[in-house]
Amino acid sequence: MRTQTLKLAILSYLTIVLLLWIARILAVSGIISLPFGFSAVGAQANLVTGGLFLALGPGILGMRVLNRRQRLESLRSRSNTNRAK
Repeated sequence: MRTQTLKLAILSYLTIVLLLWIARILAVSGIISLPFGFSAVGAQANLVTGGLFLALGPGILGMRVLNRRQRLESLRSRSNTNRAK
């Protein structure tokens, strides 16, 4: 149960980061106007893009750890089921 909650939290985090990427693309193309330098170009744009890229890291690592944890839990439940038979 905790694994499902963690998975939902991580997927929500990744969704928010993805929406920030989309907002950045729309701001740079001039379709929308955003505060905090999201529509910056040049050297500042590299900083914004790098920050968004680094924000993806914890979400991706969290999903890796969570998938490994789910795999171990499923193996344990299978071995317990086989023992019961």
